[in-house]
Amino acid sequence: MADSAITFASGEVSSYYTARVPHLKQRRAAEWPSNLPEGKKDVHTLEPWGLVASCNPGGSGNSHLYAGWADYFRGRHIVILPDNDEPGRKHAAAVAAALLTVATSVRMVELPGLPAKGDVADWRDAGGTFERYREICLGCCHFRRITDTFPIKEAG
Repeated sequence: MADSAITFASGEVSSYYTARVPHLKQRRAAEWPSNLPEGKKDVHTLEPWGLVASCNPGGSGNSHLYAGWADYFRGRHIVILPDNDEPGRKHAAAVAAALLTVATSVRMVELPGLPAKGDVADWRDAGGTFERYREICLGCCHFRRITDTFPIKEAG
């Protein structure tokens, strides 16, 4: 896929995010939940597990960008992964609010045992596995309808 650049209000020019957000449309919405952690490091943690993942530039201060990306998430199952701190939880709530009207379902997944300011990369580094991640996601409450399956390819 050609990688085009995008300029954000901060003046940051990045092709990273334009490469990640549009790739969400390449996976069938009903079969590939979109995992939305707070940062790039977390996207790189989830992708080797075969998961579709994306984030916004600038971390928790830029959750407003999801409102402009709503069409990429239309009809999708969303898994939001807040960092374990107040800014992370506020960011996750803002992302959920931006996507509730377009997503099929939205789950807020707070991973157990995270240290203060911890994220999914820290959780994986402390022994978290794909299988446990999937189990936690299936057990989380959701804000809209959700199927009983979490259809993703098995990690291998």
